[in-house]
Amino acid sequence: MIEVPFSEADLGIVQSALVESFAGYAGGFLPGFLNTDKTELERLSGIVKDCSARGMKLALSERDWRLIYEVINAVMYELGPEELETITGHELNEFLNACRTIYANALQPF
Repeated sequence: MIEVPFSEADLGIVQSALVESFAGYAGGFLPGFLNTDKTELERLSGIVKDCSARGMKLALSERDWRLIYEVINAVMYELGPEELETITGHELNEFLNACRTIYANALQPF
């Protein structure tokens, strides 16, 4: 398991992207585009929500981090900066920082 040092705000961004990926505007095509299914995205969303509610650290497998990274990128691409902020309440730069944090701590080759 890989732990990524997220703030509470970062967890909110991850949660927003995951929910958008299976239940929002982008949810119609993202599971197929990401080669996963809706239940996998819902599972990750539940883990993130539970960790956030309990104030716990988020520790996931590299595969799960890769999927979250891809979800965040796909949601940013699909919605664009204006819709992204309108729908999720987070700005593009906040999503980019979350991606950077995931890449630097979970995906970058060591």
